[in-house]
Amino acid sequence: MNIRREQDLFEDYLESVGMEYDSVSGLTQVFMRQNDYDVFFTDRGIEVESYAPMMGNVEFINANQLIDWLEEQ
Repeated sequence: MNIRREQDLFEDYLESVGMEYDSVSGLTQVFMRQNDYDVFFTDRGIEVESYAPMMGNVEFINANQLIDWLEEQ
């Protein structure tokens, strides 16, 4: 997986829908009204950690899958 390309694709989506986020290489923090997420981009895939106590970690194979999931939240 091309980590930089997947992270760029995800951040382009966030900008297009006006979501607030912060970013460093390999990590994008997404700030939403109901919940905040840390999104880690690694060679093994994409892992999302939620700040909500009842939600566990979620894993994805690419940014498109992550975007689909985020739109459902």
